Amino acid sequence: MPRNGTPNRSRDKNADITEPTKLDIDQLTALVETQLKIGDTKSALFWAEKRMAVQSFNNSGKPTLYEIAQYLKVKTF
Repeated sequence: MPRNGTPNRSRDKNADITEPTKLDIDQLTALVETQLKIGDTKSALFWAEKRMAVQSFNNSGKPTLYEIAQYLKVKTF
């Protein structure tokens, strides 16, 4: 085991490789709206930023004006 406490996957043949959970845009939008409804603007802004990043990734890394506007709309709360 390396010094930082994480197992060395190259040595551990039985290590399970898990894929990260995938969130779609609708789920991220629902998270943003839920956080805004309960008044947690900090979390809403976090999820809005993630939503913009996912949308930008799907668009060759370039956010569209609509995506930026959606993010800024949450940021103004």
